[in-house]
Amino acid sequence: MVVYSLDGGETWEKAETDSEESLYGIGVRGEEGWAVGDEGSVLETSDGGRSWHKVQVPEQSKLFWLGTVSLVSSTGFSGYGAGAGGLLFRIVDEKLSW
Repeated sequence: MVVYSLDGGETWEKAETDSEESLYGIGVRGEEGWAVGDEGSVLETSDGGRSWHKVQVPEQSKLFWLGTVSLVSSTGFSGYGAGAGGLLFRIVDEKLSW
């Protein structure tokens, strides 16, 4: 489950998501964001966290959990993430690379 706030944490709403896996890390910058968790699950949002959609990942990454995602500002939307067994990924121009 993912929750979000539009008023600085005064109230919270449940976000729509098409995933059942547990999530361990979320990063949102403006309207764009990524969430990661069990079985290599990766979700993305483009509406500030109100809805999340599952991203297709390589089959081998489904063997690991992902625990963190960090977004950085640059000329393109970018970030990094990590999980079990040293699994690393990066986000460049809103696309994942492993």
